[in-house]
Amino acid sequence: MTPEQVADKFGVSVRSVREKCRAQKWPHGRLDSRTVRFTPQDI
Repeated sequence: MTPEQVADKFGVSVRSVREKCRAQKWPHGRLDSRTVRFTPQDI
């Protein structure tokens, strides 16, 4: 799932999702330095 999809699912902003990733509060994977993805099991 993309940060946009996660934000939509939880009704928060994409910025909030990205901030939680940076703070290591939500499990996520990085495909490269700019691309973040989430698995449905982690969400």
